[in-house]
Amino acid sequence: QFVWRAMLGEPQGRGAVLAHSMGLGKTLTSVALVHTLLTHSRAPRKDGVHAPSPMGDVPGPGTPAPRPEHLAVRRVIIACPVAVLLNWQRELSRWVPRDAPVRVWLLETLAKKELRAHFFNSWNVPAASGVLLLSHDMYRMLVSRLLKGKQHQAAQRAAAEADDPRAAQQMLAAPGEDGSSARVLIGASALTEADLKGLDQALLQADLVITDEAHKLKNESTQLSKAFKMAATRRRLALTGTPVQNNLLEYFVMVDWVRPGALGTRADFQANFVQAIERGQHTDSSAEDVATMRKRAYVLHKTLAAFVHRKGYAVLAQGLPPKKEFVVVVQLSPLQKKLYRAYCSTVLGGQGQAAPGGSTLFRDYQTLLSVWDHPAMLLDQGAAAEKEKGEVDADTESV
Repeated sequence: QFVWRAMLGEPQGRGAVLAHSMGLGKTLTSVALVHTLLTHSRAPRKDGVHAPSPMGDVPGPGTPAPRPEHLAVRRVIIACPVAVLLNWQRELSRWVPRDAPVRVWLLETLAKKELRAHFFNSWNVPAASGVLLLSHDMYRMLVSRLLKGKQHQAAQRAAAEADDPRAAQQMLAAPGEDGSSARVLIGASALTEADLKGLDQALLQADLVITDEAHKLKNESTQLSKAFKMAATRRRLALTGTPVQNNLLEYFVMVDWVRPGALGTRADFQANFVQAIERGQHTDSSAEDVATMRKRAYVLHKTLAAFVHRKGYAVLAQGLPPKKEFVVVVQLSPLQKKLYRAYCSTVLGGQGQAAPGGSTLFRDYQTLLSVWDHPAMLLDQGAAAEKEKGEVDADTESV
């Protein structure tokens, strides 16, 4: 109910932050919201008045009225860290009712550019409906590519219209927002105008954008934050278990994404809240500073209450038994011991190849972790590595 009121209470839609601790159901809440919006084309009216449907027929008593146009959501983007992509896919498959299915596309499975282009063409048709699931890195990479392609085409048009050849060359050599010049793109595999239009419509014109681990949008100058800021829709849902990690300015970036301008500008927020709250947090803060901090924190909390929903583990304290932790020590099997000793003797004996530019500590740890868990993981890693050597474009491989 909170998410519905906060995000869909106005015709143009608004954003919200679901700041629940891990395990309290952020994913399930998001799945329920997405499924409701995608599968219920008609909605009951509280006043009992039933408006005519788009086909001109007037529903009879008890028949749900057509959903208002501003509640029509057909295409949803869910962006999350790559490590939880498959978990999101499983949760969507688990909780969506079989009698009212929702189509889900996992963009990372489309390794080739041609497959992605074909998908975007089908995703952008008016009748398309479903969920596009992709990683933060993939979203950032594709939006960056879109911006570079637009920069490339704009520079080409400007150069073609310029009467002065020197001015045209200066336009092509001038760096864009990402620091790259249009000349770098010309002659390379630049996107066509149709490709750019498809990318723009698929990534930036979705009806609802949900981002998991939204506290990663902590720096407004990063390419990730800039990419999400370009989404045209105002229906933006941020999911995070740790809304404040380091400082309030990082929190401001996430809040400003879901509700641009709700806290003013960055300078306004720093002057009105950050400075006063931080002055009152020190052990040697004066009583006046502490009192001001409490007042400003209260005002900030009341300001955010309309669209930030915070729940911690305290809500489960009465329903769960006391927590008990057990440490179980398990011996390695003979095969695990053999693999462990063989790997250590190879590395410690100087026979291992050092990683480019530094230590192999983390690589060694990950390898030994597979030995500790189950030796079969080493075979899985080898098979996955061979499979990845297939036809995968550079963009997908970098993600």
